[in-house]
Amino acid sequence: MSGGKRRRNQPAKANQQGNAQPSLTQVTRVESSWSGPLPRPEQVEHFEAILPGAAQRIFDMAEREQGNRITVENQQVSEAISFAKRGQYMGFGLAAACIAAGTYLAAIGQTWPAVVLLGGSLGTVVAAFFRSKATGKAE
Repeated sequence: MSGGKRRRNQPAKANQQGNAQPSLTQVTRVESSWSGPLPRPEQVEHFEAILPGAAQRIFDMAEREQGNRITVENQQVSEAISFAKRGQYMGFGLAAACIAAGTYLAAIGQTWPAVVLLGGSLGTVVAAFFRSKATGKAE
C-alpha cells in the first residue's frame, strides 16, 4: 500500500437505535454421487451430442470390462479349488506314508515309534475330518 493509512476491520455500523445490524448468510450445499462403470445418463447424452456413436462405444467398453472381470474371477476360483485339492492330495500322501511306516515299525517290533507315528497321523486325519464337518455346519 502506498502512502496511506492501513485500514483495520471496522465494527458493524449501528442503526438509529445504536444496535449493530446482524448479517445473515445462507449457504446451500447440494451433493450428488454416481457409482458404476457407466457415466450418468445426462453425460452419456452430452457425449453422444458431441461425438455420434460415443454412447455405444461406452456401453461396449463397459460390457468388455465386465466380461474381463468375470473371466478373472473364474480363474481365481479355479486356482483356489486347484490349490485346495493339491493340499488334500499331499495331506493324504503324507498320512498314508506315516501309517505305512508306523505299520512297518510295529511289524518289526518297534512299539513306541509305531504308536507315536500311527497315533499322530491317525489323530491328525480324524481332527481334520471333524474340523471340516464343524466349519461346514457353521456356513
